[in-house]
Amino acid sequence: MKNLFLTLCLCFSASLFAQEINFSTIKNGEMILKNNQKIKFSSLEEEGDKIYFFNLSSQQREHLYKSSILSIDGIALTDKYDLKENNLTKVSKQVYQLEYINSRNVLLDGKKLSKGELINILESDNKALQQYKNGVTQKNIGTILIGVGAGLFVGNGIANVSSANSGEERNNTSILFFIGGGLAASGIVLKIIGANSVKNSISTYNKQNLAYNKSNLDFKFLVSNNGAGLRLNF
Repeated sequence: MKNLFLTLCLCFSASLFAQEINFSTIKNGEMILKNNQKIKFSSLEEEGDKIYFFNLSSQQREHLYKSSILSIDGIALTDKYDLKENNLTKVSKQVYQLEYINSRNVLLDGKKLSKGELINILESDNKALQQYKNGVTQKNIGTILIGVGAGLFVGNGIANVSSANSGEERNNTSILFFIGGGLAASGIVLKIIGANSVKNSISTYNKQNLAYNKSNLDFKFLVSNNGAGLRLNF
């Protein structure tokens, strides 16, 4: 009964005083990212879960996911009701969760993210971003080692066949086989470690994002120039 009463009060208050913030109306200002980076912008536009803007520092048109932004021109991107200029204002924020399929396929709302888009999202969590970059580096080194090792292995095999056909004898063929095989095996291990690092980076980001948006309900009765209402803090 108590929960029902609180819900009804919240809905009544929100219907009277709450309004959705349209960030596209904020053409110039400063945004603060979750990693505390500050960006001066102009020509801001809001499209779905992305914010497009002209970066005054880089002098380039850029975009960010809302999940990486802490505030835009002093307006926080978080689910809460707050009293601003004697009006109960609702500021909305979605909880973004990434879905890991494999190291090359990470989804957001069912859509595959490009490498650049994924890095853009992970920039709000330094630990997750570093894990991701380490994983990508390990995978790249592993790919190189596999390529070199396979090249030695196959090349040595071809050379042995050619030598056998010509009646020549080759020295150290076994050593080259072992080196090639060892490099390829090391590359496979590194690629597995790298893939796990990428997976862990997604898990780290999701946990941090959930913790950041974890709700702590705080109801307060407020009186503004427009009347009375409830304030709900998350």
